Amino acid sequence: MDGATYPTRWTEQDVAGLSWHDCHVHAIRIRNPEEGFDFDLILDIDYILEWIEAPQGPHGNVNFVVAPALLTFSKVKKLAIDLELEYKEDLEIDRIQRGEVLARADSDSNGHEWIIHFHSQAGRSNQIRFRSGGFILKLTGQPRRIDRQWFEDHDR
Repeated sequence: MDGATYPTRWTEQDVAGLSWHDCHVHAIRIRNPEEGFDFDLILDIDYILEWIEAPQGPHGNVNFVVAPALLTFSKVKKLAIDLELEYKEDLEIDRIQRGEVLARADSDSNGHEWIIHFHSQAGRSNQIRFRSGGFILKLTGQPRRIDRQWFEDHDR
């Protein structure tokens, strides 16, 4: 990584500069706060900070700077999960799409509509749709340069 430093936290204000393509999902969690009628949607992911050209290796000619991270969407409402996975099929993000601002008279309902698109076989939608007040992406481990886009569970 040649002494490179990376931020460790991002929010929805940074969304235009973030890439989610090929981020591996290890877990999806729904957390209900003690107050209110909304909840948090948490994805435990391997966030790809950088793609680096490298000599030909076992996984191609690209290395990656990857870090374990939690992507937490807050004040989630109208959650719809449409996932169909086959045996031992990985769950990887293709892209995250932010929709229009949804503003209501009560400020608690402000936010955006979001769609998390996952890589999928032909004929499957594989996505999560919801409304949210925003997100925080926080690294939970040190960035490491590796020759693939994900960590095995025991390496996280």
